[in-house]
Formats: sequence, structure tokens, C-alpha cells
Amino acid sequence: MAGLLFRPPLMARDTGNCMTTTPSSRPSSTQIELFPDECKAVLQALRGALTEALGAVGVDPSRPQEVARKLGLHRNLTWKVSKIVTSTDAFAAVPHVPGLSGVEILVKALKAAGVPAPALGRIRSAREDFERLMHRHAGDRATLELVAAGFVPDARRTEALLQARRDAFRGNSAIWSVQARMLMTVNILLPSVEDPSRVDLALINGFIDLRRLKPDVAWPLFRRQIWDAEGTTSAVTGQPIDPSCSADEVPLLRAFCSPELPELIIERSETEILYELPAGPVGRTGELTCVYGSLIRSVGSQYADADETICEIGSNLKMPVELMQKDLLIHESLGWAMNPRADLYSQLEGRPVRGRSRRGSTRLTLEAGVHELGRGLDTMATPHVPRYRELLAYTFEQIGWDASAFRGFRLSLPHPPIPAVAMLSMDLAPRPEGS
Repeated sequence: MAGLLFRPPLMARDTGNCMTTTPSSRPSSTQIELFPDECKAVLQALRGALTEALGAVGVDPSRPQEVARKLGLHRNLTWKVSKIVTSTDAFAAVPHVPGLSGVEILVKALKAAGVPAPALGRIRSAREDFERLMHRHAGDRATLELVAAGFVPDARRTEALLQARRDAFRGNSAIWSVQARMLMTVNILLPSVEDPSRVDLALINGFIDLRRLKPDVAWPLFRRQIWDAEGTTSAVTGQPIDPSCSADEVPLLRAFCSPELPELIIERSETEILYELPAGPVGRTGELTCVYGSLIRSVGSQYADADETICEIGSNLKMPVELMQKDLLIHESLGWAMNPRADLYSQLEGRPVRGRSRRGSTRLTLEAGVHELGRGLDTMATPHVPRYRELLAYTFEQIGWDASAFRGFRLSLPHPPIPAVAMLSMDLAPRPEGS
């Protein structure tokens, strides 16, 4: 089955600029291999030195407020020390290592409390080793924390990743001067009314509470493309879900859009159809919700063959959004599609992420998985989209199918990275013998 990609695009094309790095500034393979062991040794030495010194003054390092009172230190510093001493994972402790000035403040307080000079020397020595570790393997503190985060257990890594994406959302909002509270995508997969061996696909997509942050910002909202196993793309057409919308108009679901939504600009080519939001008011007073939907008949076969073995449905992530919610509703007769998988692929280098042309190196960390929600619309509730059940009910009414015969699946991703593609994929059914 040819995969379908529905995506909001980046405002500007890549310009071809690149940055090169001299060989001397790159870490050698030996350095990369040595980093985990060296990091553990340095952090364990620092933990041991701090534990010894705090023990010498009779304070419990797991109680940072007590340490702060005893030594006359700010609680932020003693909290960091507590995290280092009590952490069972050296890599997770890296962000908590105080700066050089902080260590000196700590050492002076411990000296005043009577800690012997050799113990204080071990703290200074361990902190100097940490500084050398940073320069040798990362070059700066922020990069060292990112490198170390790749070695922490999944739960802590996820926490760090989510914080990084929250920070990126704010930065990208400032850079691109646009943001939205939510990107909503709904894909409804159903047997084709034209050919039972193929499938139809209904699409609902929208930005909820979109804000321009500069008055001159025009933003391409949605693209529609279809691709084959080789990654070749072409523009995909479909019939609007709203029967009052003609085929040559933007297929908006007007009842679920902001009343003041301006007329969108349509650009058509052989490879895509693009809908663009024109420039307009900024901030909350210019906040908009835009939802559109189409039904694409006979989008692809249910059965695998030599060329097509996987059904893929992707959503391009190009606008800074607080949350992406990607829902997939599958008709009960399509048993082959009932185990969708989620992947996240980078588009930073402009490499293809479709079909066989995809490169594994473009896969990004995806901490979330696909959750099965159950059958019917009552299971599809979400607090993030006003009138969501009403929107789904209206769509099923227009396409003429009973929603109770569909099973729902959801992928939610807070502050998704950009530019990237969130992909749901399913293995196609084996072709029946003799067909």
C-alpha cells in the first residue's frame, strides 16, 4: 500500500548552508569508547570524596536542608551535593556537579567545620578531573550533560529529553514567530467501497490555538502527499468531508474552525497540494483553530507484494507545538492493521523518510508508544480538543460508516521535535493464494 503523508511544512526551504568541523576538534573513536568508564570513575571519585567529607562533620547527605544549616550553605548547593552522593547512577549525577566556584564555597565551609585537609584535597582533585573529562569528551558543560544523558536509564533519559524539547519549543517559537497549542491528526482506515481488496482513508487534521508571534508571518499549514515504496511522492486528491465544500476549495470543516479564520492560499504541484495561512494579527487576539478533512478513495491495497509490504501514515512536524495527538481508527475487518507501530524520523538534513529510501540514522528517540483506546467514539475522549467527539461523529456520519465498528489507537507526543515526521506503520496482509 502506498503510504500517505499528511504534514504541516516548514516556512522556508533549506538554503544549503553547512558547517564543517576540523578533524582535531572531533573526539576520536578511542575517546568515545573510553567515555562511559572514565565518566563513572570521575563521578565515583567525587561521590566518595564528598561522602567522606560530610561524614567527617556528622551530617546526613540525604538531608540537604540539614547540611545547609550545619555548614551555612545555600540549599541549592547542598541539594546538588546530595544528588551526587545519593545517586546510584554516575551519568545521572553529571548535571548536579557544582561549578568550580561552587566547589570552592563548599570546601571552605567544610574546612571551617573541621574537615581534614587531605579530604578537602580529594574533593578538589575529583572536581578537576571532572573539568578535564568535560573538555576532553564534550568541550563544554552543556554538551557533556547531553552526552551523559545518553547513558542514563530510560526513565531519567526521558525526563531529560522532555525538558530539552520544552526548551526547544520556546526557542523555535521565537525563531519562527509562530506556535500552536496542539497539532491534531486523525486517520480513519476502512475497506474501500470501490474495491474490497483495497482501503479508503479519511483524514482530519488541525492546529488548535495557533498564534502568530509577528504580524508578517505567513505559514504553510498542511501538505497532502502520497508515496510509494521507492519514496516517490505525488499530490493526493480527495473529496472534502464537508459536503458544502467543493473539490477545488480548501476542505475545511468550518463548524470546527475559528469563525474569523482567513481564506487560505492553495498551491498545487505534481508532488503536493499546499494550504498556506496568510499573515495576520499576533498573539492571543489573533489566535486561530483550523481543521480540515478529506476522504481518499482506494488509497492502496490491503495486501503485500514484492514492492509494497507496509502501510505508512505520517505527520510532518514543522511548527512548534505543545502537543501532537495522532489518532488512528481502524475498521474491525482490517485485522492486519491492528498493531500499529510508531517511529519518529528527523528531517533536519532533508533526507527522504519514506519507503525504501529511508535511512535508519534519521530515526529519533521516541519515548511514547501507541496506545489502544478501544472501540467506538466513547473511548476517544481527549481534554485537548474542544468538541472532539462531535467532530468524530460528524466525520463518520459524512463518510457513511458506523463508528462502533472501528478500534482507536493514539500516539501523543509533548513538544515534538522539528523538523521531523511522526510515522505509524502496519504490516500489510499476505495476499490470498490464487488472487
